[in-house]
Amino acid sequence: MKNIQICKSCGAENPFYVSICKKCNFILRDKIVNIDLWSEIGRLVENPANAFRTIIQSEHKNFVISIILFAVIKLTMDSAFLSMLVLKSKFTNFNFFPNLILVLIFLVAALLIYSLFIKVITDPTKAKTRLKDNLAVLVYSLIPHSLALCIIFPIEIAVFGGNAFSTNPSPFLLKPTLAYILSGFELLIIIWSVFLGVVALYSQTRSKIFGFITGLIFNALIFGGLYLIAMT
Repeated sequence: MKNIQICKSCGAENPFYVSICKKCNFILRDKIVNIDLWSEIGRLVENPANAFRTIIQSEHKNFVISIILFAVIKLTMDSAFLSMLVLKSKFTNFNFFPNLILVLIFLVAALLIYSLFIKVITDPTKAKTRLKDNLAVLVYSLIPHSLALCIIFPIEIAVFGGNAFSTNPSPFLLKPTLAYILSGFELLIIIWSVFLGVVALYSQTRSKIFGFITGLIFNALIFGGLYLIAMT
């Protein structure tokens, strides 16, 4: 793995995330102070690799907490629907707020531990990473879940009302076409998030194999934990 930049002035190798050469203080690139959320979402759609490059090189990893909170709400709702489907339980029997706290604790712990894990295994290579960069790119890979909460979920409520939380009758019985279309969008959200996780970790190392494996493991960890929470 090799993710470095060469100083044009002295030829020294510098970590990918720095803006000034550590040897001669030559300016390597323009400084990026803050992340523009809406521009970043657009880049995540058009060119995810460039989007994550901006996130890594940004001095302030703003919006991270907001994205986590929105993703936690969406993932908690997903765990409620999963519990309804697998355990045949009613939504009213799902302890939403205790599970919300549980998902929050789990997600934050998973993000921190996995970010540290990536730093530890990349430090011996030329693709040295920082904990805050690893954390930021993993959090931004959860953007699809946050967008689903703000866009798809309100549509589901508008279409199905209270029956969106019911298995008797199921939305698939009430309005099957719309139910399958919206379920398709939910599946695309998951696929997009997994894809972004892979690209996020590839952006840190420029290794396709590393990004693919670690990205899949991260998402397996998240959805595995979500499944366990849903079963409690």
